[in-house]
Amino acid sequence: DSDSDSDTGDVDLEAASATGGGGTAPALGHSFTYTYTTGSGEKKERTVLLDETDELFVKYRHLHIAKVNEQVGRDLKAFLAANEAAQFGSKKDKTLADVSAALRDRPQYTAALQRYSTHQELARLCMSRFNGENLTSLAEVEQTLATGETADGKAPKSIKGEVTQQLMSPGVSAANKQRLLMLYLAASQGLDEKTKSAMLDMAALSEAQARAVRNLGWLGVHATAASADSKKAKKKKG
Repeated sequence: DSDSDSDTGDVDLEAASATGGGGTAPALGHSFTYTYTTGSGEKKERTVLLDETDELFVKYRHLHIAKVNEQVGRDLKAFLAANEAAQFGSKKDKTLADVSAALRDRPQYTAALQRYSTHQELARLCMSRFNGENLTSLAEVEQTLATGETADGKAPKSIKGEVTQQLMSPGVSAANKQRLLMLYLAASQGLDEKTKSAMLDMAALSEAQARAVRNLGWLGVHATAASADSKKAKKKKG
């Protein structure tokens, strides 16, 4: 941890961000920077490294976000109950032994609070990103495209409308729109050029992203459906 300040306070969710990631959850071995509020109301930044040396990261990294929120709270409560520095303030009749034990555990207490605060914020940031980009709805549409049926096993009634809704949503990232459009092209066995161009316009992708969508054909995906005239010509030849 790059910040030795002992204040933990409340974390400022809006200001939290992953270094180099624009607010995304960092990958293994990446630093994570977030803003927190000290007990005196002052806002500060703290940077931590998420890797194998962080025992909490190793413990929580494969858990569901909701589970992490629950587990961090339980683990923090258990730590505070066992740490002498945490218990010192609640003791009425303090002895020299109590003072000595509290001083001995103080560095561990401060470091642990910072670690727990970091992982609580990281979990909240992941959940905020998940909800902000409407990933539940997006995942349902992608699953329907991949399987050809809805979650309840029925044939989709208006999959194009659902895809269009996602492409026009300001909450869905450009990368997610690009992936969805690629999946839709593959599942549809290609679209006519007019429809494909219209959907690319809806998605408002960058030039590079749009080019990647159009170049799916080089990977064997039928990105463009045959026109009616070409189908007739092919039929006559046959």
